[in-house]
Amino acid sequence: MMAMLYLIGGIVCLLLGAGIVLSRLVDLMGPTYAALAGISIAAGIGLISVGAGPLFHAAVDALAGRMLEDLERGQARARARRASEVQAEDSESYSGTEEVM
Repeated sequence: MMAMLYLIGGIVCLLLGAGIVLSRLVDLMGPTYAALAGISIAAGIGLISVGAGPLFHAAVDALAGRMLEDLERGQARARARRASEVQAEDSESYSGTEEVM
């Protein structure tokens, strides 16, 4: 939740800084607005990077978990297939021989 708030705040800061630069307030008002735009853009980049880190890690963890589940399912299927093949071989070898008493 906090990561999303950081991302939203970063986007707002970037838009604010870009709006100041694009509206030519820097030309009209001088270095004060230039500093405000620079600080706003830097804060936006910082907030976005702070917010994107946990979201990126969560996405990677989810993908790795899904891949691990797929791997475990595949291994379970392979074990079941091998067990059924061994059982089939055992039943074939026993059915071909007769017990002699």
